[in-house]
Amino acid sequence: MITKLLKNIFVPFFAKIQALEYSLGLIADYVVETGTDGIWTYEKWQSGKAVCWGNSAQTVDVNTAWGHLYLGWLADISLPSGLFTNIATVVGTADAGSGMWVDMRIVTNPTTVGGYAYINVSKTALEVNVRMIVIGTWK
Repeated sequence: MITKLLKNIFVPFFAKIQALEYSLGLIADYVVETGTDGIWTYEKWQSGKAVCWGNSAQTVDVNTAWGHLYLGWLADISLPSGLFTNIATVVGTADAGSGMWVDMRIVTNPTTVGGYAYINVSKTALEVNVRMIVIGTWK
C-alpha cells in the first residue's frame, strides 16, 4: 500500500520534471507511457516515437511446393491497439529448429505485422517462436 501511495505521488512529479527538462532542451526525449497489450510491451515517447516488442509462438504448416523446397507463412500478428500511426522499422528473429531456413518478408500497417516465410526440405508443421521489435510513431 505504501509503495502504491509513493508511486501515485512521485510518478506525476517526475513526469512534470521531465516535461520541463524537455521544454528547456536539457533532455532529448523521454517516455510518457509504458504498458502491455497481449504479447506486446510498449513505450510511447514525448517526441512521438512508439516502440513495442514481443514474442509469438505459432504452428506453421510448411506445405507449399517451391521447386525442391516447401514454404509456410506465419499468420499476421496484431500490434497493440491504437499504438501506431506509422511504422518505420520491424526487426524479427525466429526459432523453428534445424533443417530449415528463414527468409523474412515483413508486411506491416499500423495494426499488424507478419509475413515470415519458412523454407524446409520436406512438408511438415513447425513450431515457430518469433521475436519482434517494431518502431514507428504514435502522434
